[in-house]
Amino acid sequence: MRTSSYRGIGIVIFGVLLAGLILKFGWLSLEGSMKLFRSEDRSNTANENYLKYTNIAIASGFGAHFDVYMTVAWTIQRMKEPVDLVVYTRLPFQHDFQRIIDNYGIYNGPFKPLSDFLPDVKNNTGEGAIDMIILGTCEIEFVLILTSQH
Repeated sequence: MRTSSYRGIGIVIFGVLLAGLILKFGWLSLEGSMKLFRSEDRSNTANENYLKYTNIAIASGFGAHFDVYMTVAWTIQRMKEPVDLVVYTRLPFQHDFQRIIDNYGIYNGPFKPLSDFLPDVKNNTGEGAIDMIILGTCEIEFVLILTSQH
């Protein structure tokens, strides 16, 4: 009996949240929904509100997730707009992954020690400052980055 009442409460909360999202973002409007599919509307609004990131840092201290964040580096390097990308990590990679990076051209930019990450963020302000930070894969990254400073 208790499980079904929790399920009912959960459904009500989900319904209220869904209704709030629909009302907030105007998903009830057919005209508003159709703008998502019209390329001319999308291109006009994209040019007006386009955020441009030019100095991107990927940082990870968790040794087992290099295969995940290096694919993000691969994707960023192949973007239409050129960016400066630096990967802050602990080297060498496990399981001879550097050979895979080199053989397949996954990433050809600079690697920096993880201990340089926070000083680079703090000391580089204004033009040339890091304007996007991507942490490797999980919340443990925050702890690893902070502990690498001591």
